[in-house]
Amino acid sequence: MRARETAGYLGALSGVEVELDPRLRERSFGLWEGLTGEEIQAGWPVEFAHWRNHTDPAGVEAEPRRAVAERVLEAVAEHTATLERHDTLVLVAHGAAISTAVNALIGMDAEWRGITGMTNAHWAELVATGPQVEPAWRLTGYNLGPLDASSDWDAGPDRPTSEADTETRDPD
Repeated sequence: MRARETAGYLGALSGVEVELDPRLRERSFGLWEGLTGEEIQAGWPVEFAHWRNHTDPAGVEAEPRRAVAERVLEAVAEHTATLERHDTLVLVAHGAAISTAVNALIGMDAEWRGITGMTNAHWAELVATGPQVEPAWRLTGYNLGPLDASSDWDAGPDRPTSEADTETRDPD
């Protein structure tokens, strides 16, 4: 829902119609969907430990990182095929979908953890390298965004956001 709303705001600001693509959805965590970290750790301590040590948790029906990367890459390939040379494609998604796709786009394994999730309302910039060049994409920026974002950006919709908090970063 947050990604859809963000895309809607971007579309309205740029005058571009938003196209929803289910392949850009966040990673499915199966039995863990909707649970807090504490609830997951209490119910599946071994699997939780594996996940926190950067391996796919077994037996909880979580979508493997490799599968997430494959479906997002499919969407990227389809949408970029429609672009002219200097066009820009904006994809709005969530943490694991973004990080695994960026890994794959720059030629890294989906399991590589050098690229992590990013702060809400931030973005990555990639450019195509050209025909027969590997990797096909170059990462020119990651976790880019406003310098004055307050911590409530990452708290979700349940936290009041009417005033900046003490964690607001002010570049001035």
